[in-house]
Parts: sequence; structure tokens; C-alpha cells
Amino acid sequence: MGSAKIEKPRDSILYKLFLMFFPLIFLCITFIDIVSKFNARSWVEGHATVLSKDVYQRDSGGHPWCEKITYRYSIDGRFYEGCKLSSSTFSDIGCNRNQIKIEERINSIPLGAVISIYYDKNFPSNYAIEIDGFHFFDFAYMVVACLVISAASVYIINSISKRKSFT
Repeated sequence: MGSAKIEKPRDSILYKLFLMFFPLIFLCITFIDIVSKFNARSWVEGHATVLSKDVYQRDSGGHPWCEKITYRYSIDGRFYEGCKLSSSTFSDIGCNRNQIKIEERINSIPLGAVISIYYDKNFPSNYAIEIDGFHFFDFAYMVVACLVISAASVYIINSISKRKSFT
């Protein structure tokens, strides 16, 4: 009587694809953030007028209280409006664990005040109040993602070669 081979979940192709797909997404997100920080290094300083300001609470992150400053700036006669605080794709700039600190900061900026901003001279619609620097975790995340991808690749190659040796 023949017995059917029962495939373990870790032997399925979906499991192996997940091992590769998840760290690849993580690596791509980290890479996008690093590229945005790198590109912002060439931005030039400009000035903007504060139109509105507010404090809001976000659902995730270690710094739930954030400021929102809406401002308008003009480059070569064209007006732009925005509220981006950081040049980074993912950033905690303008956020804090303490709601009072954020409220104090936002209250120190009067409506109509002229503030410094940074913008890409080739694409003035790319702008921010602050240029975010590189952090240890930017590179640590990339290293970890690469290590996981490498380990997953070795695991997949070994499991394929074992499967071929049994047939």
C-alpha cells in the first residue's frame, strides 16, 4: 500500500516565496528612504509663509503626537503649498511622545510667519522644512534585509537540490 507524501508547510513554494518577498519589500522601502535623504542633500534653501498649524495624533510609531504646518512658497513666480516637515520618506521629525512639547513648538510659530524651507531646484514641488540626515538604522535595516535574503536564498537552493536528489 503506497503512502502519499505529506508536504510540510515550510516545503511549499508559497513559504519559500514569502521568505524572499518580505525582505525584498523591506529592502526596497529602506532603499527608497535612503535615496530620498541622499537626493535632498542638493536642495536649496527658500522661504515660506505659514498658512495654518495643528497638532494631531497618529496611530503608530513611538512618537504619536505630531505637528502639521501648512505653508506656501514661491519659486520663479509659481506658488506651491505644502505641509511636508521632512525630506525623508519615513521620519519622526515634528513628532514627539509628549503632546505638550509639540503644542509648545507649534504655538511658538505664528500664522503668517516666514520660515525656512528646502526644495529641489529642478522639481520645486519636492520640498520640506527640514532635511533629514542618515541614521544608523537606515543602514542596519538594509544589512539585515540583505542577510535575510541571502539566508532565504541558501535555504531555497538547498531545499531544491535536496528535492532533486530524492527524485
